[in-house]
Amino acid sequence: MMDADLERVGRWIRAASSVVYVVGAGLSVPSGVRAYRSGSQPIWAELVVEWGTREKLEADPAAWWKTFWLGAHGDLFRDDVMPNRGHRALARLVARDPRDPVITQNVDGLHRRAGHPEGQLVEIHGRHDRFVCSAYARCPGGDGAVDRVDLSGLDAGVIPRCARCGAPMRPLVLLFDELYESHPAFQARRARRALDDASVLVSLPPATSS
Repeated sequence: MMDADLERVGRWIRAASSVVYVVGAGLSVPSGVRAYRSGSQPIWAELVVEWGTREKLEADPAAWWKTFWLGAHGDLFRDDVMPNRGHRALARLVARDPRDPVITQNVDGLHRRAGHPEGQLVEIHGRHDRFVCSAYARCPGGDGAVDRVDLSGLDAGVIPRCARCGAPMRPLVLLFDELYESHPAFQARRARRALDDASVLVSLPPATSS
């Protein structure tokens, strides 16, 4: 964008009664996270179409964990994946006004690591570092999330299971055959209210470097 365009956008943001920022996977690509659909190595056709569903998880949970989850999201566990200047700039921007939420499709946690105010973050597709019982609608206390699961037995077909009911555990992320309302963590209602009330909607392009 030219300087004049940026200044005009800045005026809109400063004058707005409510600003909502919407972020897609492109923001994290410069950090080393593969995008689902775009970029040089998208994982959509390779893994998501066949594996990224609840139906596939229930049919073969061990293969789902090993092939889809670790195969498609291994980048998120690398030590060198860090927030880039786009994450950091957005965190500074929204910290100026606690009324302005960020609705992000990303599950990588880089917003929070960049210092983003937790109360303003709507991770509409969930978080890669939280795990729940796959039968949470039927499991007593199944809505409760944990920070880690034991994946050391995957090569032998041993999957992490819920301590309460024995069902397979799963990452707290939205799968492609699920609805946003499938779990409270996705904050679908909050996102819709924010979008309905917004006087300015800002969609962020990918960051160009780290």
